[in-house]
Amino acid sequence: VHGGTFCQPMSQDLEENLPLSNEDAQLYARALALLPAGFEASFNDPFDLKFRSVRGFRLDPDPATSISNSMNSIKEWRQKNKVDELLDQKPPLFAEFHAAWPSRIYGEDIHGHIVNAERLCDLNFEYLMSMDLAQMLVLRAQYFELLETIKRGRDGKRRYKHVYIIDLAGVGSVAWNYFGYSEGRNKLKTVFDVGKCYYIESTWKLFLVNTPTAFRMTWSVIQPWVHERTRAKISILGSDAATNLQAFQEAGLAPDQVPTWCGGKHDGTLIEPLLTSTIASRAK
Repeated sequence: VHGGTFCQPMSQDLEENLPLSNEDAQLYARALALLPAGFEASFNDPFDLKFRSVRGFRLDPDPATSISNSMNSIKEWRQKNKVDELLDQKPPLFAEFHAAWPSRIYGEDIHGHIVNAERLCDLNFEYLMSMDLAQMLVLRAQYFELLETIKRGRDGKRRYKHVYIIDLAGVGSVAWNYFGYSEGRNKLKTVFDVGKCYYIESTWKLFLVNTPTAFRMTWSVIQPWVHERTRAKISILGSDAATNLQAFQEAGLAPDQVPTWCGGKHDGTLIEPLLTSTIASRAK
């Protein structure tokens, strides 16, 4: 999945791999004091939530409250939806969902952040909009659980972020129809909120490539769903392969780690078979 020649050990200076600073540790202690007694002991935290919450909310006006609210919300959501069990079996409509929303893992950057990419032109919006929202949320959460497992389980380094590439080329009128009316927009927003609310601090870099002339319309819809800290990580690229590859390389991504459809040399691996193999391995 992560083949290539540009992979290097993760920088020891990258904050993800460092313990909390004294100031951040004190902030976490203040946040923990706002949570019910025994919160840490009662919560299986598989994905370094402590580090992500503190670093994600430490600049908020009331960071301790923001951290405690986020951690408690994530804990309740995970327990209510039995998220720890999502990689144990295939939910209903597993194959149909991934056929309608194909996602791939490509290479990794010089820090070891995996590259996940999706193409809007490959999404079957008509089918997705016909799905039950609750079922979509389960399947999208399962996708995030796989990404988190891949990021965490590779080389012993703490790594909870990834590179995300979205291809905006060839988005047809069907997609615009669903973005353009409130019911479809609200449904998509709710699905995207799974990552925003429950897998915080997941994005290292976000590249939007092959942005069409009508991108401003898309961005006006998507932008409110994206946290302001994430917005600063966004690079908006056109369709010129040479220019895009330069931008990727400046961000630590060699051509053999980048999707072929945006000028790179990596074919990627579909999420669906990766999920299938993960579920099978956990059943043993």
